[in-house]
Amino acid sequence: MDNSRLIKKLEHIKKRMQRASQQIQRKLKTGAIIASVGTATSVAPTSRAAQPSVMETSTEGNSISMILNSPAPALSSEDISTHRTMVNISESTKKIYEFQNKAVDKNGKEIKDFDNATKYSIWDVSYKREVGTWQNPVGYYGKYAGSLQFNDFNARNLAIYALISKDYQNIADRFFNKKDNPQGFKNALSAFQEEYKAKGNLAFHSGNLKRSRLSAFIASDFKKRFSQEGIENPYQFLDLQREYASDCYTSFGQADFNKIVSTLQKKNIDIDDVAWPVIGMWCAKQIATGNFRGIAETVEGKNLGYINSPDYINSLTNKFPSVFKDEGGKKATKFALEHLDEAHSLTTIKELSQIAKHPDIYKNYLQLLRFKNKTKNTYAKAKSLDLAQKRIFEKSCIRGM
Repeated sequence: MDNSRLIKKLEHIKKRMQRASQQIQRKLKTGAIIASVGTATSVAPTSRAAQPSVMETSTEGNSISMILNSPAPALSSEDISTHRTMVNISESTKKIYEFQNKAVDKNGKEIKDFDNATKYSIWDVSYKREVGTWQNPVGYYGKYAGSLQFNDFNARNLAIYALISKDYQNIADRFFNKKDNPQGFKNALSAFQEEYKAKGNLAFHSGNLKRSRLSAFIASDFKKRFSQEGIENPYQFLDLQREYASDCYTSFGQADFNKIVSTLQKKNIDIDDVAWPVIGMWCAKQIATGNFRGIAETVEGKNLGYINSPDYINSLTNKFPSVFKDEGGKKATKFALEHLDEAHSLTTIKELSQIAKHPDIYKNYLQLLRFKNKTKNTYAKAKSLDLAQKRIFEKSCIRGM
């Protein structure tokens, strides 16, 4: 079931629950809902690809009981941010950096994720391909710019994206020349903001006059400032580059990404069930060629087990040799294979929800984190328990009507 249908169904269930609240409370007290677990799970769907058994052990049954009686509040996306650590992985004198991630709350305390959640980003596959062994990888600006090697047009779009984002004003302030014509800059910014409000990411396209007028205020020594930002402010600057890639750059190929999603759905596969390094390979292809074209065909008729396998990753290298057969492409493929067994994390799910333009992917993940201390702490198990809980509540509501 896709997210929109699931949400509608849950809203319907919620209304039923409200009408039958007294009956449900009595059942919770007497254990009637808990007794219905076995019946509810017997009708759980089996068609979903790689769907774990809802009730594999008695421990999980007890976990559902605990959750039903003491539901935990969900995390709020507004209270979560990413903390990155720059790690030198080289054994030689030349430093080679990786960026490892963890999610923290508004007080800076690490948020416990599911077991086996990756420390990396979907964009680390592209990072390995593009700049993984370079010095100043976040701020390098030659023919192309930054950790994902955007062309000059998109590097300037990155500066504009920072300008209209509340989180990156400090970076944007260093990229624009506002002093020579402050009123002109103010007018150009206001006009672009209105354009963005009306057209979304289409406002960033090359033919947009208001985008061009605002771009004219970018500092003449932009490349120098860009490089310096990578040295002095690598963590926040990396966040900006990856957010621009997830939110804006990939949207230029949204139709082809949507085709991937719809092709997967034919086999009852949700996009968040696809391993993040696989999605990283798709994004590396998009960064290198400017589009997602040809990827949907590679998953046509395939099951989830194959898509999340080394064989599939290797098939992508043969399908797109210009992307993955050179030195950088081989490094990207090697990285994806090495981390294929790592699960999605708060970082990768947030990126995926932006790329897919489905914020509910991230929202649902945050909801599911309430299960992480109740049973085996995996994302897949949490999804199974969540499904079981919804069916239990639905059945209880129907009985209570």
